Amino acid sequence: MNICLILEAKYLLLNHKYKFTNLYEFSRGADYVQGGINLANDYFDKNLRDMTLIEKLDLIDNIKNSNCFIENDLNILVCLSHDKDDEIRARVAEVIVFSDSLTAEKILIELLKDKAELVRVNACDSLCNSNSIKVLKLLKETILMDKSSLVKGYAALSIADIATRINYNAEELIEFFKSAVKKEKVNWVKINFYKALYMLGDESYLDILINELNNKFYRNRCAIVNILSEIVTHENLTKIRAALIERLKIEKTFAVSSTIEKVIQYITEQY
Repeated sequence: MNICLILEAKYLLLNHKYKFTNLYEFSRGADYVQGGINLANDYFDKNLRDMTLIEKLDLIDNIKNSNCFIENDLNILVCLSHDKDDEIRARVAEVIVFSDSLTAEKILIELLKDKAELVRVNACDSLCNSNSIKVLKLLKETILMDKSSLVKGYAALSIADIATRINYNAEELIEFFKSAVKKEKVNWVKINFYKALYMLGDESYLDILINELNNKFYRNRCAIVNILSEIVTHENLTKIRAALIERLKIEKTFAVSSTIEKVIQYITEQY
């Protein structure tokens, strides 16, 4: 036990003289001090509210760039997940994907109900690393209840990621997504449902995805090109590459054609 560090921590906390530039260093040092976690939490709880938006974002970035999350990092993120600023909560939901702790998962589950769309989107996206059936079911509920197209799209992709990792009942989810596709009106959301269906084992959806290369909206065509790059395997390589080459011949939008060229190059190099 480092008695000097304990005394210094108590002094700084009691006198409120610890500056923001060293706050992150203190939070990580406190984990090695007897009682340091509780001292640090009291300090953070009082002082996080006084930080500027930029200072809070810098603190989150410092946590993100650390080699691993320690308990105080998560305590800070818990506090910031309730911040009044949407940007802070959205950043927490984005960064916390790098932690595999139950605390991190609880934060993300709570943020699924956030009033801000981007916060819910990031929470859905970050839950892709979960191994929890409970999370999978919550994401299904999100697809059924949330009115945001972005939220539903990212929830679908995370469901597919979780299900394939934990070997969840694919047939049940395939039926769920087929039903959801029939009710969905937004094409971008349908595209993400198609990807989820293919990831869950329904190979017929590869042809449906490839057909979306002809979608009238260029943003959707860009999305499809990126999706095809993510699902390419040795088995479907020839089919996907041929479809991309054919689309490139007639594609007039630079954003799409340049993306296709990059994906074709990537496929050629990787396979």
